[in-house]
Amino acid sequence: MSYELDLSGPLPTGRVVVEASAGTGKTYSLTALIVRHVAERNILASDLLVVTFTRAAAAELRDRTRHMLVDAAAVMRHGEVPSKFPWMQVLLEADADERDQRRHRVDQAVSSFDDATITTIHGFCQQALRQLGLRAGTRLGSELVENTAELVDEVCRDMLVTALVEDPHALSWRSGGPMSPLVPPAKVLDLLSTTVTTLLGNPGASAVPDPAVVTPAQGDTHQRFVHWVDLVHSATAEVRSRREARQQLGYDDLVTRLRDAVTHPEGGPSVVAALSARYRLVLVDEFQDTDPVQWQIFDTAFRGDLVVVGDPKQAIYRFRGADVHAYLAATRGASTLQLMTNYRSDGDLIDAVGSLVTGVELGHERIVAAPLRPAPTAMARALTPGSPVALRWLRRDERLLTARGAVSTPLMRRAVLTDLAGVAIDLLDHHRLENGESDRALDPGDLAVLVPTHTLAEAVVAVLDRAGIP
Repeated sequence: MSYELDLSGPLPTGRVVVEASAGTGKTYSLTALIVRHVAERNILASDLLVVTFTRAAAAELRDRTRHMLVDAAAVMRHGEVPSKFPWMQVLLEADADERDQRRHRVDQAVSSFDDATITTIHGFCQQALRQLGLRAGTRLGSELVENTAELVDEVCRDMLVTALVEDPHALSWRSGGPMSPLVPPAKVLDLLSTTVTTLLGNPGASAVPDPAVVTPAQGDTHQRFVHWVDLVHSATAEVRSRREARQQLGYDDLVTRLRDAVTHPEGGPSVVAALSARYRLVLVDEFQDTDPVQWQIFDTAFRGDLVVVGDPKQAIYRFRGADVHAYLAATRGASTLQLMTNYRSDGDLIDAVGSLVTGVELGHERIVAAPLRPAPTAMARALTPGSPVALRWLRRDERLLTARGAVSTPLMRRAVLTDLAGVAIDLLDHHRLENGESDRALDPGDLAVLVPTHTLAEAVVAVLDRAGIP
């Protein structure tokens, strides 16, 4: 069972999952929890580990955490709680001695803030391996290599030459029907390099035959599948082997080596003891993007206060690197809290989207879209007139069919793009933005069109340009 996170309520401790949809104040809540742990539980800046998944996100999180601590220090000094931080009232709800101690703790955290570890997951792994030294099995003098594309190409080329020395088309497939030409070895090399790079970036993943390799040119299909998978895993292992020989580390090596260090049957307990003693409070941001190997590190090393913050609805998107099974395993048995107020969108839009998705299971019974409410200060609707959400569908029409009666993708796409241009023109000609401060017609900069590929984006730009919309 999950409850709404109340930043003014009892401070959650132990293993906690905070589920946060877009616009629900995730970073605000995360930094508030940090301040409360510092003030109320005497968590030092040096005790703090916060990891997220990009350098830009880590930089923003560091900046906002520092500012939240500075604002809390001002509240503790003056006793005045600003309206944007109503939860800070709880910092003052203590006797005089405890308030003095809380003020001192927050001031100390501000002055020693650079001691806090707020970084990417790879940055944390690199730092931990460096601190653990030989206990983690890392060779002294190893160099972190950010771009391993050349090494991957080198290994894949070597292994493909060996695999194709007797038959240049042993791994080729037909690009179309049974009579279509065989894909050349250069294309097979590109696919092999791409697959190996993907596996290196997601150490917990396994290779399966690519859809492009489902129709081998000749021979036994099953054997070719096995050959392909073996080749991918051999190439992946060879890349790691050559990096080891050259004393190079890739980003994936940082994760796998720390995982191996904390789970080692002999040295693991001492590594875990060192990490858990070093960090008393651990927070993982964008947790839905955590893969099984990364989660194994946190699950093994940190058994105390571990807060994970993320959107479970995004854990279903494997193309983004997310792993729904890792999310489900990590959150099983943990206290679950939710952020249920959307501070970003109009009330009517939140209600309309909620009517479509609230209560829907997204891939698993434990991943259910929760209802959200608009912020008290949110407008009902800034865009007028019209509905906050409109679903448009393309009716099956003979003009969109091929001679064989199948839907023509080019014709269908052209019809969708033409409709898109019509919708954009209608918005610009007849709709207005009314946000309480201004009342104006829309301009092209107010519109956003989201598409799945760069090629389709170029097509959208072209059709809008022809319609006179920059």
